[in-house]
Parts: sequence; structure tokens; C-alpha cells
Amino acid sequence: MPLDGYFLEKLNHEINEAVSGHFLRKIKMPNARSFLFEFYKSKPVYLLIDLSSNSPHLRLADDFENNEDSPFLKSMRRLLLNAKLTKISQVKKDRILKFLFISSDPFLGEIKRELILEIMGRNSNLILTEKNIIIDAYLKRFSETNRSILPKLSYEPFPTNKGIFNYEDIHTYTSAKDLFNQCMGFSMELATFVYEQQLDIDNEPIKPTLYENGFHAFDFNRENQKHFESLSELLSVVYKPKEPVSPLYKQLEKEYKKRIDRIKHFKQELETNQDFDQYKQIADQIYSSGLDLGAHHSEYLGYSLDHRKTLNENAQRLYKIYKKKKDSLEHLSTQILKSEDELTYYKDLLDNFDNLDLSELKDELKPPKKAKPKQHYTFVGENFKIHVGKSSRQNEYLTHHFSKPDDLWFHVKDYSGAHVILQGDVNETSIRKAAQLAAIHSPQKLSSSVEVIYTKTRFVKKIKGRPGFYVTFKHEKSIFIDP
Repeated sequence: MPLDGYFLEKLNHEINEAVSGHFLRKIKMPNARSFLFEFYKSKPVYLLIDLSSNSPHLRLADDFENNEDSPFLKSMRRLLLNAKLTKISQVKKDRILKFLFISSDPFLGEIKRELILEIMGRNSNLILTEKNIIIDAYLKRFSETNRSILPKLSYEPFPTNKGIFNYEDIHTYTSAKDLFNQCMGFSMELATFVYEQQLDIDNEPIKPTLYENGFHAFDFNRENQKHFESLSELLSVVYKPKEPVSPLYKQLEKEYKKRIDRIKHFKQELETNQDFDQYKQIADQIYSSGLDLGAHHSEYLGYSLDHRKTLNENAQRLYKIYKKKKDSLEHLSTQILKSEDELTYYKDLLDNFDNLDLSELKDELKPPKKAKPKQHYTFVGENFKIHVGKSSRQNEYLTHHFSKPDDLWFHVKDYSGAHVILQGDVNETSIRKAAQLAAIHSPQKLSSSVEVIYTKTRFVKKIKGRPGFYVTFKHEKSIFIDP
């Protein structure tokens, strides 16, 4: 969800406390749509302004490298560096902030300039002004009907007919939508929260909250929500840069989706071929009808025939269709089971992708070859060693070739993940450490309590015919562990 005016008001208070009275020392562009301002007083403080169309926001941040350049960056550096930021003010309850900078010139004396941030989705902008005259802007615009953003023009905020919300008037609004339409600063979600709870939002305590489908400066009392110490910390999580998707992960996704389509196709064909018996029945009736088998008919008992063929030829064709459809049922059922096993294999790889040995996974996805797996992970404790597989081949090698029959085998219950082998002293410490390593190298690594099963490797058997490495086991015990 985008930032609304009330969120921006609370965020402005937080940023004001951190940077007002500080001098602007550096300006960088981490990417083509963002600017990082380094303020300094007793120590550096960094303010990030992101103008991306899908994530426009500002927040206190860490330092970033300068990766881009632009004419507007040069204008800001020329006119704002070493100036003192005296205050940041919000335009009413709108999504507009004005940063007032004061610098000294030996000839001109004190110079006041404003950097204006408009957070308006794809129209988000930074505009540099002096005495309310535009000097430069990140996005320059010209329009004959709407406002223009061009040098030497007066700056005007977006026009609006909305007023300022007053809690004493809350009874005058007929719905959350009415409140949203009449008052500045509200997103529809916030308007609904205020209207339904009849809240005095101006006096509502700040509680930066992330919930399943959004976030806000206030606690909306949703399920599965998380609170943060500051709004900037909340925004750093909401707008966390996305890691580039690994080509290998994309390949696995492609194979996974291919199996879904394949299973759907096989099941449709299986359903269609269930009517195989009718073809034999029609052919049998043709032969028992007493008709001239050398004659040509276009239909028989309502079933269309090929008029170019004799009755005998049509009957033989129907027997072939019958046999083909009947024989296909077993084949299709086998292919469905095989594809479902492959689907499980690729899903397990996707779920556990972060824990896999990617170089070995690349080899595993290639045509089979007899090659010894690459080195697995080994933990050395006091009088014991723990070996952790990070691919199907490593798991199989550890469990069925490397380990001894009385070694202990560990695996997270009901999830994909590493096969872990404990060798040496078996005690509470070694068992808990082996279970912890199994939990850490599984999709359950972020859970607070993970059930890990363990048994002797002599009781672990491979399931033949399935892709990857899947096993059955018996005589297992369980332990719950916090990764």
C-alpha cells in the first residue's frame, strides 16, 4: 500500500528529530530513481528518498554506494551541499514535504532554498525551489491544462477540494468512503479503520506495524502482525530490495510448472479414454448384425462411420481405437504417478532452495552420470562428527555409501531438507546438534520449534524409481529443536 498523509505526518516527526539542524554533506544516487542524503552534526545520518513508481517513500537509512548520476543530482549538489536543514514541514495533510535549507553566501548573505518531495505514485517528484520559484526538478513536466513543473515557474501543490479531519465532526460522515472523499491524508484503509472504530486519529499513539497485506504507523489490530521500533525500520522491511532471482531457481520453477501442465493433460486424456469399451461393442454389433460387411455405410446405430470404408474396415478401425484407448489407461496412469513424483521433487527443491549446494544441484539436473558428490558439510564436535547433505546426491551418498549401519540418521519430519549423519559419541549434546543442523538446512529453519526424526541408518531405505532421493524409515524417535 502507498504512504498516506497521516503516515507521512508521523514519519516527518521521526525524520525531523534525526536531521533538523544538521548540515548536508553528501548526496548520492544509489539507483536511477533514488537519492541518499548524508547529514552531519556530531555524526552522519542518512536519509533515503525513493521515487520509484511502485515504492515511493523516504526513510532514515544506512549508507549506500553512488551508482548513478543525473543533471538534477548535480543541481542539488551545487545549490544544497553544506547548507543547513532547518526544518521539514508537511503541506497540510497532503503527501508533500518541504525541506528548508539555509546557506550563507559572502556576497548574497543568507539564502533559503526548499527541496519539495511529492509522494504521488508514478508522479512522485523532487523539486528544488528558491522563493517558491522552481530552479530544477527530477521530473520536469509541461501541460496546457494541468500544472507544469518547469524552471522559472512558481511552484503550486496539487489542487484539492478536501478538508482537514476534525474528530468532533466524525458523526457527520456517513461512511468510511465519505470520510476518505472529504478529508486529506486518508487512505481508504485508514479511513475504514477510523470510521469503524470512531477514533481520534490525531491523538492515536504511533505503533509501526506490518501485517499480512499492508503496513501503517498505527496498529490496526490484525492477525499475524509485527511491530517495529521506528517507521523507518518498518519501511526498510516493506521496501527491502528484491534479490535477483537465480537462473537455477527459474529453471526449477519452469520444470515445476511443466509437471503441473503435464499432469493436467494426462488426466484429461485419461478421462477421455475411459469410454474405450463402446468402440468394441459397436464393432461386435456390426459383425453380428448380418449386414453385408463389404457395404459402405455412413453410420451404424447412431455412430458415424467412414463412408469411404467398408463395414468390415470400419469395424476393424473401431477395434484398433478400442485397443489403443484401453492400453493407454495403464500408460497414462503410470505417467501421472511419475509426473506427480517429479512435481514433488521440484517442489522440494524450490522449498529448500536456500539450503542447497547450487553447484552440485546444477550437476544433478543434468543427465545422470557416475560422479562422486562434491564435499558435504561436516561439523566436528568433541568425540563426534556430524555430516550434512545439501543435495539429493550428497544425501544419498551420506546415507547409503558413507555412513555405517549403526550411525544415526536425522531428517526434519514431513519436509524436504538435508539428510544428517551423526558418527561418534551419541549423547544429548551430539543428538541436539545433529537435529539442529537438520532443522537449519530445511524449509523450517525460521520456525520456533521443529520436529526432527532420527534412527539408525540401517533402518533407512531408498524409494526406488522416484527422482531425487526419497526414503522410508522405521524405529525412529523424535526431538523438537529450536534452530
